Amino acid sequence: MNIDTHSHAIPPEIIKLYQNEPMIHGLSVREERDGKRSLVMNNGHAFPLFDGFHDVKARLYDMDSRGIDVELVTPSPTTVFYDQPIEKALPLFRTMNDGIAAMCAKEPERLIACGSLPMQDVSATCSELERLVKQYDTRMVMVNTNVNGRYYDEPEFLPLFEVCERLGVMIFFHPLNGNTSYGLGPYYLTNLLGNAIDTTVSATRIALGGVLKKYPGCKCMFAHGGGFLPYQRGRVEHGYTMREEPKVGLGDTPPAEIFDQFYFDTITHGNPALEFLISSHGAERIMLGSDYPFDMADLRHPDKVLNIQGLSSAEKEKILSGNILEILGKSK
Repeated sequence: MNIDTHSHAIPPEIIKLYQNEPMIHGLSVREERDGKRSLVMNNGHAFPLFDGFHDVKARLYDMDSRGIDVELVTPSPTTVFYDQPIEKALPLFRTMNDGIAAMCAKEPERLIACGSLPMQDVSATCSELERLVKQYDTRMVMVNTNVNGRYYDEPEFLPLFEVCERLGVMIFFHPLNGNTSYGLGPYYLTNLLGNAIDTTVSATRIALGGVLKKYPGCKCMFAHGGGFLPYQRGRVEHGYTMREEPKVGLGDTPPAEIFDQFYFDTITHGNPALEFLISSHGAERIMLGSDYPFDMADLRHPDKVLNIQGLSSAEKEKILSGNILEILGKSK
């Protein structure tokens, strides 16, 4: 079985909102000359509004052509707004979460609904999470890698980890439009490099902040192969042995013990990088992902994604479905 743990949807209700009230939530729908549509963000970036975002039949057709049996469906990160007041944001999050649940309910054997949370208000976040678990048996939620420039090692966000640990919900950390500093303005580098950088910062701060030392049962997955963390973790681990600053949140717990608890998807866009990720973290910490249906997605057949010399059939099975089935509490 091939299970895609990283895919996105934009339910019809949300698209209609963008059409009727352009830019009220930072997005608008643009009709293109070829008759297709794009979503335009308030920073000027646009991406095609593929049918797979909102049409279940189109999505299933694409899944079949890609060799995907089941998808975990999360909201598009472009529809997750933390800069809105909670009284305005919460109805949007609920509409989005309910809309994705309704899409997945049309094909419950193949589509698993995952939600997102209004992280600008942690109390509202915990309430929405409780609702999703009770109403939809949600087992994974997506949040952005930062909340208006703040990161998850800050005490304000600890209730999220406590509730997810208690309810058995995995947190999927996904970046959006990484920082435009460090020369990332041109060439779409805010996505090509910035997203990976922000994922790296977010994961490292969660590790060094001791968050999973407090909540060791909380499962965290990081998008796009973990950004640059898997390839630079040795530098962080070395710094922990040489400096006092990295010890503030961890005490005598080496950061390697926390890094080894993280999960990562397979989206590295290159087999040498994926091979290193698997060899350094173990097949039991890697899960198939695509980023469907974005234009930056890796839409190759899973056999091509895992065309890695020396990878055993048991390791492949873990990456393709075994790891996520264990987290979801499901069997094949």
